[in-house]
Amino acid sequence: MINIFETVLTALQLDEVQQAQIDSVAQRLGQTPEQIEAWARDSDPTPNFKYGTWILKQWKSEAVRREAPIPRLVPTPADVNYRAKIQNALSIFDRAKKTGYLRGDEGDINKYATVLDLHSEMQNIPAEALVSRRSMKRRKADPLNVPGSKVIRVSKDGEWKIVRVETPEACMFHGKGTEWCTRGSHHAGSYTSRGPLYVIYVSSLVYEPGGQVEKWKPFAQYTHDYGEVLDVNDHDIAWGELGGEIRDEVLGMMAPEPGNEDQQEAYEEYVDTAVTGGGVSALARQVAEMEGADLRDSQGYSTDSINVGGTVDPPGLGGNINDPRVLGNIRGFMKDYGSSFGVNVSDRGEYEYVRIDLDVDDDDMWQAILDLGSYEIYDDADYANAEVELIDSAWEGYYEDDFKSQLKKYVEAYEELEGAPGEDWEEAIDDMDGGDLWELLQNTMETTSVFWEFDGDSYGINLDKIIEGIDWAKLRVTLSIESPEERREREAQGQKAREKAAGQQFFPGMENLTPAQYSVYGLLVEQAEPGGPGV
Repeated sequence: MINIFETVLTALQLDEVQQAQIDSVAQRLGQTPEQIEAWARDSDPTPNFKYGTWILKQWKSEAVRREAPIPRLVPTPADVNYRAKIQNALSIFDRAKKTGYLRGDEGDINKYATVLDLHSEMQNIPAEALVSRRSMKRRKADPLNVPGSKVIRVSKDGEWKIVRVETPEACMFHGKGTEWCTRGSHHAGSYTSRGPLYVIYVSSLVYEPGGQVEKWKPFAQYTHDYGEVLDVNDHDIAWGELGGEIRDEVLGMMAPEPGNEDQQEAYEEYVDTAVTGGGVSALARQVAEMEGADLRDSQGYSTDSINVGGTVDPPGLGGNINDPRVLGNIRGFMKDYGSSFGVNVSDRGEYEYVRIDLDVDDDDMWQAILDLGSYEIYDDADYANAEVELIDSAWEGYYEDDFKSQLKKYVEAYEELEGAPGEDWEEAIDDMDGGDLWELLQNTMETTSVFWEFDGDSYGINLDKIIEGIDWAKLRVTLSIESPEERREREAQGQKAREKAAGQQFFPGMENLTPAQYSVYGLLVEQAEPGGPGV
């Protein structure tokens, strides 16, 4: 008789090959084996660590590449976005194998030499390949009715549909071909655990050999609480961009239950603002007021013209500010604020903080936002602070010679910290032209930390986690969520880091950093010896 317990236990245990791989990667990256295993399991979408050997093989080869005379600045397993990319690609691969789409050699994970190879190939797999034959039969006439999702609205002219998505598998299906994080199993499970998602599809005629064929393409996705509305590139969409009929339909779905006069009045005002085109700023304010937020402008600016800053008392904080639902409300609220002054907003929520990047082209608007300073959110013993900072000023004028100079400093620091990179590295950098630099840096573009512009072209570099979280020509709003005790501890650590790094300037302007900003440079500050290459 098969012992199910022993079978499961064996599947969860590491084999000797995987353990040896973990030890090797840990040694090369200066991490503990336990940390490497945790990162590897986080990158594997399967519960039994099916792809662990392949993942560890990639990390070992990438670690070797970092030890080259001039290291190829590849992502590291510590990068949560990099791990998510691996998991997304493996999720599609694993699902396509189960449905029978990938067979023979195509279904052998070892066919793919690198993470980039796997990721590129998986982008070419059609969404239909992720649905089993049995499910295909159950879909009947509508190709969007995959298990776990259902078409709930269809326009009168048949030009668009709204699909309610309730399971991780359905999220992955409807996210295929988009930049939504829900196309990967990890984020798909996280989002659907909080409530359904809604995907808006639009009809498109595609020319094929047999003639015109109607195809349904995803247009936008929004959460059940309407806090996030994203296009297929994962960029925020203002309600006014949805189109009249779609917008009215979505707003109609938000209508309160009959009998609640206060909610009905707020809803009607909200709808009136959206339908009559009263401006995105006014619409964002109505969203906040409908949610019960108290907006008090503390800097003398009219919230009709600039809907940002002031003191904000958002609803639903009810005790635990780290609750995912509360955090989601705050993120959605901040994104509405970003949309209110007509900028593109992207965010990354990770554990205790939320970061919002705002692309702003108008210098006057930049200054107005900066003048507003920061606003604070208090809830009992919990604390949250949103800081607005202009972060491009220290990076202007970085042309080719300046960039090479900084690259030399990086290699010099690498030499001090990790061992000699080789004898000819300085001459090799001098011989680089723009094309050479691009070839060196192109692998870092998906996790770019620094934007460098030369002759109208943008280049990106990730200095092996020495520099993190800096974007060219952007405003950044950082929302730190912590208790007062945690805040004091963080500031004390930042002050200690500043004192330790005093006189060890790595890039212009670093001597003016705040303690909070110094957390960006934590890795090198911890490793640098007094008087060494420094930050």
